Amino acid sequence: MHIPKLAVSSRKRSSALSLKSVHKKTEETKKDQTTEVDLSKMPKENFSQADFHVYWKKYIDILTKQGDKILPSILSASKPVLKDTQINLIYPNAMMVAEVKKNQVHILNYLRRKLNNYQISFNLILNETQEKKYAYTPEEKYNKLRELNPVIDELRKTFHLDL
Repeated sequence: MHIPKLAVSSRKRSSALSLKSVHKKTEETKKDQTTEVDLSKMPKENFSQADFHVYWKKYIDILTKQGDKILPSILSASKPVLKDTQINLIYPNAMMVAEVKKNQVHILNYLRRKLNNYQISFNLILNETQEKKYAYTPEEKYNKLRELNPVIDELRKTFHLDL
């Protein structure tokens, strides 16, 4: 009777939660970011605003399908303004800017490949005055609705409604 042998690798895998795996991942990320390519020798095909926006939305869809929720929502929060090959993005807080900066290598690589133009770059702008006001309390919600439609105040008085 022949007993099958199980091939066991002599190389041990590090735990996903170990310090060694975290260090290894940061080293790989640094290597990806430090590997510079001479972009002046790469293709510089012209592309339209429409083409850019198609691939921008496709990239957001790809991230969403991969299960990422934060980056797609951040990328959707600002409408990109394309000026030549520079993508201008305005965000209301520093966290959003930092998240885009952290992922810009992957975003730009995707856009550069798809549009066949390796001169594309980001210009991230922090504009804290642009931050949207969110209504949390019933009074704030009512005031927000009243700004949108002043007739709602008459409706509340007519039906003797409370907040």
